[in-house]
Amino acid sequence: MTINKKTFRRYEPDQTYLFPPDIREWLPEDHLAYFISDTVDELDLSRIYERYCPAPGYPPYDPKMMTKLLTYAYCIGMRSSRQIARATKENIGFRVLAANNYPDFRTICRFRVDHSDAFRFLFRQVLHLCVVKGIARLKIAALDGTKVKANANTRKNAGKTDFRKELDELDRIAKQTMEEAEKIDDEENDRFGDDDGNPLPPELRQREGRRKRIAECLKPEYRHNSVTS
Repeated sequence: MTINKKTFRRYEPDQTYLFPPDIREWLPEDHLAYFISDTVDELDLSRIYERYCPAPGYPPYDPKMMTKLLTYAYCIGMRSSRQIARATKENIGFRVLAANNYPDFRTICRFRVDHSDAFRFLFRQVLHLCVVKGIARLKIAALDGTKVKANANTRKNAGKTDFRKELDELDRIAKQTMEEAEKIDDEENDRFGDDDGNPLPPELRQREGRRKRIAECLKPEYRHNSVTS
């Protein structure tokens, strides 16, 4: 019997790699996360910062970081606070924005609720800049809709009334996006309670126990029954 000895690319999951020490080098320079980060750096977040006061205990996360996370998440169509929290560990764009901080879903949800009006105003400014610069391929309802696009295309000839209408439309979009986020969080809170929504059951979340249980489920008799059934 001839065995086809196919050569594959190197695959060593347990190999240790040395990544660049600066996590920002993990993303290309033209990544949307950098645009969001630079934009938020230019915004006035004083309405959010002024709500914080010195208090004992562990210090809160920087509002600038939280604003970047929510803004980026909403721009790519992510609404769930649980998904955003997981993304700070799994998604390079989020890890860059969070600078390897890992706020949990409760913290993310609470930030949106506590600073709802201020954040909506900031989010609207980001959307406005996206329209001005022609960044329409974002997963935000109606951002690239006819009304906003038409206003953007005629911006040079538009008067104050048209500009006000555009801002009102962007404010409506920002409000709708946040309402979607609130609805999803409420639904997930009802579904998961205090759980973070991890699809793996607790006994499969640690590698040692996980591999043992997987091996048990893949015993020869199980595989045989699965194949012949």
